[in-house]
Amino acid sequence: MITPAITSLAILQVNWNQQKDYVENFVPFLADCIRELDHEPVTLGDVQRQLERQFQLRLPQHAVKAILVRVQKRGYLNLNHGAYYRNESKLAQLNFHTAQQTVVRMHETLVDGLRRFCRESYQLELTAEDAETALDDYLNENQVDLLRATAGQSLIPLRAPRVKNARYLVAAYADHLSQTHAADFESLTTVVQGNMLANALFLPDPSAARQKFRRTTLYFDTPFLMSALGYDGQAKQEPCVELLDLLYETGADLCCFQHTVNEMRGALLSSANLIRRGNLHDAYGPSLEHFIQTGYSPAEIELFAAGLERNLDAHRIKVGDRPQRIHEYQIDEAELEQVLRERISYRSQDPVACDVDSIAAIMQLRRGQQYGSIETCKALFVTTNRALARAVNSWFYGTAPPEAVPPVISDTTLTTVLWLKRPLAAPNLPRKRIIADAFAAMQPDQSLMRRYLQAIDRIQTDPKVRAADDYFLLRYSSFARSALMELTQGDDAAFTDATVAEVLESVRRRIEGELREDRDAEAVRRQQAEQRAVDVATREADRLTRRAQRATRLARPCTWLVRILAVALLGVGLLSTFPWGLPDWEAGRFRYVLTALQVALFVLTISSLVSGTVLENHFRRLEVWLGRAFEKAFQLASGD
Repeated sequence: MITPAITSLAILQVNWNQQKDYVENFVPFLADCIRELDHEPVTLGDVQRQLERQFQLRLPQHAVKAILVRVQKRGYLNLNHGAYYRNESKLAQLNFHTAQQTVVRMHETLVDGLRRFCRESYQLELTAEDAETALDDYLNENQVDLLRATAGQSLIPLRAPRVKNARYLVAAYADHLSQTHAADFESLTTVVQGNMLANALFLPDPSAARQKFRRTTLYFDTPFLMSALGYDGQAKQEPCVELLDLLYETGADLCCFQHTVNEMRGALLSSANLIRRGNLHDAYGPSLEHFIQTGYSPAEIELFAAGLERNLDAHRIKVGDRPQRIHEYQIDEAELEQVLRERISYRSQDPVACDVDSIAAIMQLRRGQQYGSIETCKALFVTTNRALARAVNSWFYGTAPPEAVPPVISDTTLTTVLWLKRPLAAPNLPRKRIIADAFAAMQPDQSLMRRYLQAIDRIQTDPKVRAADDYFLLRYSSFARSALMELTQGDDAAFTDATVAEVLESVRRRIEGELREDRDAEAVRRQQAEQRAVDVATREADRLTRRAQRATRLARPCTWLVRILAVALLGVGLLSTFPWGLPDWEAGRFRYVLTALQVALFVLTISSLVSGTVLENHFRRLEVWLGRAFEKAFQLASGD
């Protein structure tokens, strides 16, 4: 069974036992390869070739040799007169295919997802093999740069490119997965983690991958520090900051040269001046674009430049001068500069001079000593430029032994080394690395951006377009670069003058779409606000009604209390005027009559208080009664 490389890497991560060293993780792979061989004795070359044929993984011979020793110790091989022979009974117990089946669906989902994304987003039909090759190419782009003089080796065997602009397509797919929080992003993370685990075998001593740094000083280049300080945006900052924290925790000293700080300050001040003058016609760079997109003013950027040392110190990075030149340890700087110019396209003299100064300083700090491991190396230069790392290291191994650690290491390699040391301390580092790499791959390179800027400058002289408005959209809109990359997929050859018109049209559609979305969102917000106002008014009316009901319930007993008190007071007044001495009728006739009238008045008052009847009603009833009585009397008197 031929297992694609991405499936093999996923199996490695799924089977990963964090209690074992990284060599041990490959024992099941080699044991399964040995089981599939059809001859004996088992040789190192046989196993290496079978590993590539069966799992599409290509490991260096020193790593395969170390794994074979482990395979023999686990009983899968017998050592007889210096030759390896299979232990058939032990190999029969190997349960490796179970792990394969658990990740086959993950692999299929990842490949199908990439094919669907390319079809829906770019109208590009990929075969399953095309998608697998594109993913392999992406992993090769982000694997460990070899730290040994074994040029041409790679974990995944290189295949002829089948998909144009595969790097951009996979990066766009990874960005899409991270933005939508799709489950497939976990599958991609699993594969990348497996890639990092497998790359441990390319280190000089894989069994010592968990070793801490001892008296190791790392010097960082300008692009890494600009990203770490946040001048290139959050996506690129997060993995850099986490890497710095892990380095510090594992015992490394963090530094940069003074000429690097000067280069950073010059880049910041240049960005400030370009923005202040509006001279952005031929200017491009990650920091400048970030400042433009986020709206930083020139004064704010100048404050960044003034506070560089303070910001570096906040990340525990010390600034040091270049060491004094000692002739004995002096390298041929002119030769190194020529090598760099032949292999790297520099836009000006300053960057190459800064790189040569940094490498020369590292070699001075080493004082001619060769180091066999990164952890014990006295000085290393960390760069984001993988081409620089490859060029310098190729030059270095022209005279240095293969086991020596070169003077330059890429941040990708260092990230893998650090994650291998403390995977549990930085579980999200591979995820952040994927996002940062995808972000970088989706940005136009210098060549494409230069052609784009030159093209949009020409629209200012075209009377058919609204030059000022269109130029502003094309240069400053965040949609413009995205549209440029979507139309060209990062391919410089795909750019034409017509591309600018397409970018402009795409930007206008995006802006109009956002305006419609804003209007729709505003209508929804207004409707929600009105509904909230109605709800508030309803709740307020209910609250006032409940309050009035409580007041009424309280007022009723209070009113009855007042009535009772009024009756009591009248009663007391009546009792105070009653003739308690009870004189005889002849002497107290008037007082008896007065008391009777008071009692009648008291009764009427009680009736008025209790039933609500007023005295006027009683008088009216009396009037009616008297009228009828007089009428009857008149009738009797007339004899009717």
